[in-house]
Amino acid sequence: MVPSHVNGRERTYSSAIALRDWFREHNTPVDNINVLTEGAHARRTRLLYQKAFGRNVTVGIIAVSNPDYDPKQ
Repeated sequence: MVPSHVNGRERTYSSAIALRDWFREHNTPVDNINVLTEGAHARRTRLLYQKAFGRNVTVGIIAVSNPDYDPKQ
């Protein structure tokens, strides 16, 4: 996990930029990544990480359920 130090708007994109920059600063080439996110945010998260990392990096999503959400309610 890499902190982005951004509150409010554009947290997801800021997190993607922070991770991308961390890889660059540590001279770590990246061909593909998987991002863990809540299911409701999966599509948007993939889109924003793809925008931050560019076409040469394949972005995968691991969508998990929100433990605070009860689908029976």
